Amino acid sequence: MKIELTFLHSKVARRIFLLFIISALVPVILLAVLSFNQINNVLTNQQSEQLKQKSKSYGMALLDRLLLLKIQLDWTAQNFRQKELTTDSKTNESINLKTGGNFEKITLMIDPKQPVPALANSEKLKKLLHDGNDHLKTGSSILLSEYQPYSSVRIFLIQLLDPQAPERGLLIGEIDSTHLWGDTDSLGSEVQFCILDESGSVLFCSHQNHAISLQQLSALNKTLTSQFTWHAPNDEEFLVNYWAIFLKPHFFIAKWTVVITQPKASSLIPIKDFSTIFGFISVLTLAIVAWLSIHQIRRNLIPLEKLMEGVRRIANKNFKKPVEVTSGDEFEDLADSVNHMAVQIDKQFHILSTMANIDQLILSTFKIEDIIKIVLTRTQEIIAYDCISIIVKDGDQTAAYRVYTLVELFRETIISDLLELAPTERQHLLVNQDHLVVSNQNDSPAYLASLKKLGAVSFLVLPIALKEDLSAIICLGYRKLSTLKEDDILLARDFVNRVAVALSNASWEEQLYYMAHYDNLTGLPNRLLLKDRLQHVLALAERKKSFVAVLFIDLDRFKHVNDSLGHLAGDLLLCEVAQRLVKNLRREDTIARLGGDEFVIAVSHFENVQEPLAVTTAITKKIIFELSAPFVIDDREIYSTASIGIACYPTDGQTSHELLKNADSAMYHAKSIGKNNYQFYSKILNAAALERLDMENSLRRALERCEFELYYQPKIQTTTGAICGAEALLRWNHPQKGRVSPAQFIPLCEEIGLIIAIGEWIIQTVCTQVKNWHDQGFSSLRIAINLSPLQFRQPDLIKKVETILDIAGLDPDRLEFEITESVAIEDIDKTIATLKAFKNMGLHLSIDDFGTGYSSLSYLKRFPIHNLKIDQSFIRNLHTSFEDAAIVKSIITLAHSLKLRVIAEGVETQEQLAYLQGLDCDEIQGYLFSPPISADAFSKLLASTNTKLVKKLAQDF
Repeated sequence: MKIELTFLHSKVARRIFLLFIISALVPVILLAVLSFNQINNVLTNQQSEQLKQKSKSYGMALLDRLLLLKIQLDWTAQNFRQKELTTDSKTNESINLKTGGNFEKITLMIDPKQPVPALANSEKLKKLLHDGNDHLKTGSSILLSEYQPYSSVRIFLIQLLDPQAPERGLLIGEIDSTHLWGDTDSLGSEVQFCILDESGSVLFCSHQNHAISLQQLSALNKTLTSQFTWHAPNDEEFLVNYWAIFLKPHFFIAKWTVVITQPKASSLIPIKDFSTIFGFISVLTLAIVAWLSIHQIRRNLIPLEKLMEGVRRIANKNFKKPVEVTSGDEFEDLADSVNHMAVQIDKQFHILSTMANIDQLILSTFKIEDIIKIVLTRTQEIIAYDCISIIVKDGDQTAAYRVYTLVELFRETIISDLLELAPTERQHLLVNQDHLVVSNQNDSPAYLASLKKLGAVSFLVLPIALKEDLSAIICLGYRKLSTLKEDDILLARDFVNRVAVALSNASWEEQLYYMAHYDNLTGLPNRLLLKDRLQHVLALAERKKSFVAVLFIDLDRFKHVNDSLGHLAGDLLLCEVAQRLVKNLRREDTIARLGGDEFVIAVSHFENVQEPLAVTTAITKKIIFELSAPFVIDDREIYSTASIGIACYPTDGQTSHELLKNADSAMYHAKSIGKNNYQFYSKILNAAALERLDMENSLRRALERCEFELYYQPKIQTTTGAICGAEALLRWNHPQKGRVSPAQFIPLCEEIGLIIAIGEWIIQTVCTQVKNWHDQGFSSLRIAINLSPLQFRQPDLIKKVETILDIAGLDPDRLEFEITESVAIEDIDKTIATLKAFKNMGLHLSIDDFGTGYSSLSYLKRFPIHNLKIDQSFIRNLHTSFEDAAIVKSIITLAHSLKLRVIAEGVETQEQLAYLQGLDCDEIQGYLFSPPISADAFSKLLASTNTKLVKKLAQDF
């Protein structure tokens, strides 16, 4: 039934109702008044602050454009000076430069007495040049504004063509006003920008038809404060802000002022929206108050209606919302009973739904790990407990089990521990397969230890038996002693029975998968699983453009072992071979037994062609070495070697079938040439492997055979052209191959560790040679040596250098060490400590190839170094790449700011030299002066400093 609103006919009801309405209406009105005032102030202040930021941002952008225009005019002057243009004209009109960049026109003013065509008022220019003559001689520029009737203001940028030779004239560039003032349309139609010069004259306004006239803005500038409001003649109120751009240091004028205005009404538009929203909220508030008032008045009249609505919800399966009756009579008792009934029905529906959901999840997976996770994280949705664990049989061992305990439900944190169950415990659980209730006691079973650590004092144990064997145990823990309800135990048992079915299915699926994909004898993957994994590896290699190597291994004389000792001994031998192969592989590699005595290994995850060759060769050698050791089978030593064929993707095949076939062919080739060896299928890789092995062997003897030689490339001071030092470079004269490229043998020396001994020889040789040159009178020479990463990380490097310097009797100041950026930042603290030790010894230190690594400026300033060496990759394109030129300029500026000298390597042209000289680069090194030469040739070069050749080279500087 429905209760009618007849209670409002009562005087008391109407009085209470009106009291509620008035009580709500008065605060709403007061809040509205206060809110409107506060929001008006906040919006005004906020808009003023935004105007302030806009004026400042526009001013900074304008200053940046002026500075950039100055740089462009500098480049124009520099290019003009380099072209060495001449003219016979004496007037300014005849030497107008072609318009370019962000200038309307650039004019060369030769004769200041002649009028300048670009300017309407030459007298103002003459006065400005007279006043700013000293400013111009510093290489700076002057800004000139020219006002014209009925036209926009023209802005000129003026500077000397050559500050060192003022008589060569002035460059007068008329600035493109569109570029100078920028795009102001994005500021909106309500916002106006105006730029005033130091006299208050208007240079530019974004909206010429705005309510504020230009004359008013000029007058306004006389009494300008930071921010204020202004009333226009039509009584419209504006918000005004300004920001001054100080130009005196750069452009000889005091300042420009950026003035920005916006109608105050536009900033208060949100108040209209707020008024609408506030009115709606006010009405809504009054409606709520009215409803609450009616509800309170009627609360003793409608309990029956609420009960009826609650029954309707239960009929519609809506159990979450209870019937709320607080009348304190029989109606309230009836409402409580209805609510209890709804909770019970909801619980049953929820349990059935959850069980069905969990059943679906469990039966959809065949992995025991997934089933365990579902049980641990979802069981609480069915039955209440404080903690849970599940014990599952670990493998085929009788007493070995693994305990999985849920530590944190929300994070799904699960811990795993091994457990060995005693026979008596297993038997006790099998006898009580239905369930066990265990209270806390000192001799509680070991499988409950993990739950006891979580504070459980009573337990519900639910065993799972499969084929008369204890397969698993689900344990529920409670932190308080309580009597479990029979319904809860039955529910838990029902759930565990479902889990038992899932575990049985998963166990059977795992057995089937293992039988189909693994070798029963060795436990290695079989041909089917190898094919699947190899296809996956090849697909990944195709995407990443990487390499894969397939090793086909066949045991030598295995048939003889089978025939002489029997198949059982052969099987044991195969198991031992499998264990040795697995032990010598990386985690990412795949090994499989194809059948008989054939094994295959897939080696992957390579990024370049040299890496698979080196790694595969090392793995293959190690396998041959391991399999060459005797096997002990039934107290008998058996020697069994192996022949290995290697095929590589993509050079030797694109599919798993092709790679296996080609590796098999290479294996038979290995057997045919004597067994117990390995062969690459690819002739190219085979030749490369032999060449690398030959080079490695030659390098190990090169030092003792005195095949190494040091060459020296001179370093030249850019100011004088004099030789100030050289860089020592290693060369290898192979007895058969002749001169070998350093790019070939130095990385190999690093890889096999020979670079340490070679590096020590280089330091000894350089110290001895420099001492000889000093004794010949060349005492100012300083020779630089490159330290390899491996050499720099040697703990005894400092001590070795001290010893070598003492033996040679060389002043440490004459020796310089160069390290790359990547070496410097590898271990910052160790690098700094080593460099400080060298600097304290008196050595000079340089960062080589600067700009190609990833060093941080914060680290650079901490390094105790003397020089930065610019990599030749930046020097090579100095005149064709604006980016490289900018980088070189930045490096030199940075180095000089840190009190460091700069060395440019790879200088090959006069243009490069001239540019570097212009940037005050300290030293250069490159083929422009000399290639790397032998010590004898370098001595002759030093001795020939008075020859015509050297004089000419010095004059070029």
